[in-house]
Amino acid sequence: MIKSGLLDELEEVRIAVYGFSNNTYRLLAPGRNAGELQKALQRMNEIPSQNTPLEQASLTAIGDSARFNRGGSRILVIFSDGIAEEQYPSLITVARSESVPVYPVVLKPLFPTSRHIPAKTSALLNRQIGAFAALGGETGGEAFTQLKNGGSVLPDLLKRIVEHGRSEYLVGCYATPSDPPRPHHFEVRLRSKEIGVVYQGEKTVSH
Repeated sequence: MIKSGLLDELEEVRIAVYGFSNNTYRLLAPGRNAGELQKALQRMNEIPSQNTPLEQASLTAIGDSARFNRGGSRILVIFSDGIAEEQYPSLITVARSESVPVYPVVLKPLFPTSRHIPAKTSALLNRQIGAFAALGGETGGEAFTQLKNGGSVLPDLLKRIVEHGRSEYLVGCYATPSDPPRPHHFEVRLRSKEIGVVYQGEKTVSH
């Protein structure tokens, strides 16, 4: 499905795979080989289920991608149950500054209060899941939740990534230098908010 839904749709796309538990595991360097990708995904099952330093693992992936793909478009997809005592301030800051939209995929539904899960516990777990899902809107990506009926969320996720890859634009301009140099403020605005959202659309430079 990844081959037909993503690799065949975007000829320039490269996929890297990371796993995380107590440590971050680099399972596959950026590439397009569907067979190697499948092997990397299978190795995910060998990673022990322990703590989840999700923010640090994500920052590692973003840092690696900058070295592999200088100047290119990057997207970070994270599959997780979202249960972690983190608020992700560094991840949000770095993802915004480097224009890397995050697509969190929540693997578990929200926890209802029951005999087995006290209200205080379910509220805490749901806040953690909410913080994880919010990474999408905070970084220009989108959150997805695994379907309750057991169906795969992958087709919708891949479709959205392909749409992102085909609709991303780079805006540039040239301004006449000042003598002496002075600050110039640049801002990109959309004529209608219904068109979309601009991220990192403001910058002040001196020239």
